[in-house]
Amino acid sequence: MPSLEYHLRELQAVLDPFDPVRAVPKYPCAGWKVLDVGCGIGQTLLAPELRAAAELHGIDTDGAAIEFGRRRAGSAHLTLTCAQAEHIPYEDGSFDLVYSRVAVPYTNVPLALAEMRRVLKTGGRFWATLQPVRGELSRLGTGLQRLAAKTVIDSGYVLANSLMLAMSGRCVPRPWNGKYDTVQTRRGAAWLLRRSGFRDVEIFLSPLHFIATATRS
Repeated sequence: MPSLEYHLRELQAVLDPFDPVRAVPKYPCAGWKVLDVGCGIGQTLLAPELRAAAELHGIDTDGAAIEFGRRRAGSAHLTLTCAQAEHIPYEDGSFDLVYSRVAVPYTNVPLALAEMRRVLKTGGRFWATLQPVRGELSRLGTGLQRLAAKTVIDSGYVLANSLMLAMSGRCVPRPWNGKYDTVQTRRGAAWLLRRSGFRDVEIFLSPLHFIATATRS
């Protein structure tokens, strides 16, 4: 799991409009209910772009991060809950915007997308950052150069799992620790979103990630 220091660095980036790797959803959120899936300490929910929202909610599997975020926020405007992306504890059609920074690739992607669609209102907006293949290929190359067997095996799992996801719409956890990991291509990400019941799918390339946007049909 990401460290507290990682989440605090992310918070600094969220609050700095000139940070080159800053990526947050930009919608006219006035009066909206918003959910961040994989929220960490709730850092992205504090972005200026979301200040006009009526309600801000976040879920994450890291209980320590959730507790820190609750203490730091100290506001009823921000509701943080320990939960999985595959089992979002909200009713159907609860939100106008559901987004996720980086977290989706570390889930059972088809189940997470289905849940994110379920809790969106019809016509609600989806936004996510996804991991491009190039980063994993670089990690594999470094592992091979250094003869780092564990890195090569793990990277091989990620690439094989990602290929299966792109071809069949299924992914599996690592056999040794039960954690999911995938990377995406533009075409594969668009196909997965359409397959999950989203429309108006668009995929953009940011400095570090793909940014995927879509609408709940």
